[in-house]
Amino acid sequence: EIELWASRIRAVMAECGEMLLVELQQQSGLSLVDVWLGLLLGETGCSIRRQLSSEIEFSVDFYDRSGIWIVELLGGEKLV
Repeated sequence: EIELWASRIRAVMAECGEMLLVELQQQSGLSLVDVWLGLLLGETGCSIRRQLSSEIEFSVDFYDRSGIWIVELLGGEKLV
């Protein structure tokens, strides 16, 4: 169902352009696993980025969902 998940992600992202991963999960109605798989394997046109602040220690838990942003790529950008 990857294309279904990717389609839901695209629909939510079209309204905002960027949002936190947890917000995307809530607004899409998908489970966290489905959101991750849709982002990683589907054609969403989105990038996954982690935002760190100077207040966060460098030993940030890899699995911590806070600070993970999903950003819709504009026409000329490419996934890296």
